[in-house]
Amino acid sequence: MNVAQQLVQASNETVFAEEIETWLAIRPIVQPALPIVWTPHNGTCSAGIAVENPEHLAALVSSLSRVGAFGNVRTQTRARARWGQTMHHSDHWIVEVHDGTAADWAQRVYRGGPGEFSKTDTADPLSTGKFRPMRAALVLWAWMHGALPEGYSRTLRHIDRDYRRRYGLPEAEGF
Repeated sequence: MNVAQQLVQASNETVFAEEIETWLAIRPIVQPALPIVWTPHNGTCSAGIAVENPEHLAALVSSLSRVGAFGNVRTQTRARARWGQTMHHSDHWIVEVHDGTAADWAQRVYRGGPGEFSKTDTADPLSTGKFRPMRAALVLWAWMHGALPEGYSRTLRHIDRDYRRRYGLPEAEGF
């Protein structure tokens, strides 16, 4: 990525952070049982780290420097509470969220409306669920406070049919 692309990306992250702050300020907030806890899955810190704010969460997400490393956020209560997870891929992070009910399945987050998830690379990497650490953290933070940010959805479309059948997942969402 050249310097110009890095500047545009940084600018986009700043604008998105401001949008999230505005969105959180105007919507009724479902306050999770605090604190929100981050647990990296690398054999350390099994008790979790209390997350102070979205910027702190972004630093924790960024600490997943190894490809394949992942961590999750949850409330301290664990029982029937929403949670989210993120995993580092080659040059991006994916985010999956779960609503805490027994009927739900962790679903991939992407920018777009229901059914608009793209399985192939497009000009907009967010439409395929590829995030940078700050955006991943802001999406997770918003989810833990009640819902995905406006303009974001979750899907199981990235999972192939055989896997869906094996685990009894729905065949819906445009297959």
